[in-house]
Amino acid sequence: MNTFEWLNRFVFRDYFSKTEYFRNGYSFKCFEPENSKLLDGFSTDGLCGRIVYVDVNGQEYRTKSMIIKTMLATDFRTKYVELAFSNESFVYTVVVPFFAKLDPSIVNLFPKFYYQCLSLQNEDERGSIVLENLIESGYKLPKSKVFLDSTHLKLILKKLGEFHAYSYQAKKTHPEIFANIAANLIETHHTCTLETPSHYYDTLNEKYFQTLSIDVDPRYRNKLLEIREILKHPIEFFEDIFTSCEEPEAVICHGDFLRNNLLFRYNAEGIPVQVKFIDLANSRYCSPIVDLATILYMNTDQNTRDLYWDELIDEYYNSLKNTFPENDLVPSEDQIMEQFKRKSLLGYLSVSFFIPYMLEYESNPRTDWLTSLFSPEFEEYKELSWWVVPGEISARVILKMAKEERVAMVTDVLKDIIDRGFV
Repeated sequence: MNTFEWLNRFVFRDYFSKTEYFRNGYSFKCFEPENSKLLDGFSTDGLCGRIVYVDVNGQEYRTKSMIIKTMLATDFRTKYVELAFSNESFVYTVVVPFFAKLDPSIVNLFPKFYYQCLSLQNEDERGSIVLENLIESGYKLPKSKVFLDSTHLKLILKKLGEFHAYSYQAKKTHPEIFANIAANLIETHHTCTLETPSHYYDTLNEKYFQTLSIDVDPRYRNKLLEIREILKHPIEFFEDIFTSCEEPEAVICHGDFLRNNLLFRYNAEGIPVQVKFIDLANSRYCSPIVDLATILYMNTDQNTRDLYWDELIDEYYNSLKNTFPENDLVPSEDQIMEQFKRKSLLGYLSVSFFIPYMLEYESNPRTDWLTSLFSPEFEEYKELSWWVVPGEISARVILKMAKEERVAMVTDVLKDIIDRGFV
């Protein structure tokens, strides 16, 4: 039984039985897909469409458009995929409803959640989450595939501050409940990195460090020794970033806070006026720098950082402080920035992989752009899914994408971290 057959036979029918349409006497007919591959995720496949239902006279009706995220097929399912899917379901069914009791406006940051099915009793079954299709409401990805302008970024940072503020409010008003919820978030990174050998990062780091070490400014050459020492064991570095919950700063983070996990609604002038957070599979309780460093280094070029860094930090912190203005548990801006000094290299490690990857994707219109990079030397790996390719091979493929101007963008991040005194 393929995914669609299983969804149509079980998930959609069961979901419909719990809706007001069923209670009002209508009957389920089928699910009508609108685009069978609208969504492609690291740990999920996605379908977009509507449920078709009928009245007693056979008259057909259709629901609003929805998105159904389904766990990847058994052949591609890893431990990470299963944990990540369960984690996303937990956020929609537990975390967001809990936060909504503190202030219901939290739901405006996410798509509406309709239904989940986590039954995995046999190999044909896949977990499924049914969500609002935000595209029908006018939301879309930004036109830029990589770097965002200051208008987008200020909106993002404002809403991120709001989101993080709920954790501090929960600590103040319901500390035991919140602690239990935070403890039950699944740390996906540990499982993922077990499949990613350390020399994957070593290979990439050597390329960027060599480039920066020949810079004429000795400040960078000297600081590279310190950075090399910090990143001598990159897996342990990641582990510390994602699992150390330093108080009082720790919050529930999105955990994968990139432009492709953000959908915007624009006004008539094309200015972004609202943003929604999607793809919550890597949510975790950790330092807010996990989200901040990711968005500020992954989706900004150096010119934007030079011009707007302070404004963006202020946008975030003012929102963090003013969402629940009476909460005295919100850390100071100095405390937040102090964590940047210990954790900002997370931004560099993310950029070292994603900048070459995203810019190659943006510049290459071919549908087989990624698999073509495996030829000719890594031909035997080209048909494998990216996340099961051995780490040393994927690192070398990334280096094939690391053209001179892209290397410069990555080393700009290292320079920025050094110039701001974060190392």
